[in-house]
Amino acid sequence: PSAFSPNGDQINDQLLVRSNRILSMDLAIFNRWSDKVFQSQTLNPVWDGINMGGKLVPPGVYVYRLQFVDGNGHHHTETGSITVVY
Repeated sequence: PSAFSPNGDQINDQLLVRSNRILSMDLAIFNRWSDKVFQSQTLNPVWDGINMGGKLVPPGVYVYRLQFVDGNGHHHTETGSITVVY
């Protein structure tokens, strides 16, 4: 998905990263000023739009960096953007 809406309506409220073929994962999300607003090093991370200060982020485009090790031990980095809408 390219967007999600963490507005509490139970429809598309979270950004989910899921895979059953990943050994380790690091997801970081940044605002347009390159400030990190979220980071998770768990498998299958979930972002609900809450920043590291515990507040809901404003609507807009955020950049993600996903680094992971696949089932064969190969390291990967994926980047892109996700839009938060309300």
